[in-house]
Amino acid sequence: MRVTSCVIPTMGGNLENLIRSIKSVEPWCDETFIVWQPLFEDDEEEIRSVASKVAVVDWNYVFHRGYGALPNVGAEHIKNPWLLYLGVAETIAEEYQDINKLLADSSREMIYRVDHHNDANRWNRWYAPQYTKYSGIMHESTTAGPVGAIIARMQDTEKTPLADPLKNECLKYFKACSYNFLYRCLLEDNSRLGATDSGWIQFVNGAKESILDFCAKHSDLLEPAIYGDRQGFIDGVKRRMDAGKEARGVNFNPQGEEMSVGA
Repeated sequence: MRVTSCVIPTMGGNLENLIRSIKSVEPWCDETFIVWQPLFEDDEEEIRSVASKVAVVDWNYVFHRGYGALPNVGAEHIKNPWLLYLGVAETIAEEYQDINKLLADSSREMIYRVDHHNDANRWNRWYAPQYTKYSGIMHESTTAGPVGAIIARMQDTEKTPLADPLKNECLKYFKACSYNFLYRCLLEDNSRLGATDSGWIQFVNGAKESILDFCAKHSDLLEPAIYGDRQGFIDGVKRRMDAGKEARGVNFNPQGEEMSVGA
């Protein structure tokens, strides 16, 4: 008996990326719940075709609520007692033990970790939402419960791009804009870090100049995103493509070092 539902937030993109994630969790999950931010409304039929359930939030939801709120949306609607949280193109690559049996016998207050194949991080991704939730507008973390063993291995698979260049660039710019905007929010109010490791505040303070510079240069994208003007955001991306510009901005790597977003 499978006791886990998988929650995956997405803005869309090539459906192959989402399908890879879903297929990788089939041994443990009998429900896949997609939290969809519809930057492109014509993706709806495809999104619904691969998921058990879909919750639709505003396309600019993370600008107002942050990334930690996305898995919490899915957690409100799943049918199983345990939740596995994955990003698009993240896959569960290796089983450490009989996960369903382990979870069936476990205290619901326990939070289980997932080993990341490509770095030293151990992610708190398997938990019972009745007892904990995610917190923090960036690099979200669970709020409560004893942390248990590593029960699976996760890896990032290379994302397959869309055939539509505009959609690809919109997704890149959305990521760069949302990250830098939320980093700026942390500069203004570090309590919004929530349960996330406080070391990220040091990173944000160190990258302050780059973050503020990005937000100033791309205010014509940030404003439509904040106020929900989808077409204004897309038109801004078109202008950059016409000028031969690429999406770049402050992001992070697992060591908390500054790097760029985009090709």
